[in-house]
Amino acid sequence: AGAVMYGWAQTDANLLGVIDADLQHPPEVLPRLLEPVMNGNDIAIASRYVSNENNGLGDWNRLRAFISRAGTLATAPLQKKDMRIRDPLSGFFVVRRECIEGLDLQPEGFKILLEILVRARVRRPIEVPFHFGTRHAGKSKADFKVALAYFNLLGKLSRHALFGPGQR
Repeated sequence: AGAVMYGWAQTDANLLGVIDADLQHPPEVLPRLLEPVMNGNDIAIASRYVSNENNGLGDWNRLRAFISRAGTLATAPLQKKDMRIRDPLSGFFVVRRECIEGLDLQPEGFKILLEILVRARVRRPIEVPFHFGTRHAGKSKADFKVALAYFNLLGKLSRHALFGPGQR
């Protein structure tokens, strides 16, 4: 997330995006994310969970799919009641700069979208189905340390959700 924050700080673009470099997020989906944001949505999220019959998860084994679903369910109390996102842990999205301007985003690990959904001025989200691809390079970052960082993030965002802006 540090690289994302650095990149966003280096540009004055109105639309900001996040995509994995290992090609698990297919670049050909980008136009389908850009279009709704250019037409008025605040954020477009590439979602593994709005695809038909869970085929958005690609070749995940049952354990990985279960862990992903459990992590997603843990976000439910943090999400705005009128804006439930099925894949709040996606690492593939485009957001309007104005939605995050002025926020001191401090994402833990690589789950920047969740902090944006909880803390930013997002009113009109949209989820775009996509098929999570096979990793072409590198290794997964998921390990025990990442799990601890995720639970730390949930704690920080819970304070914000309960007590309002200014809380992390």
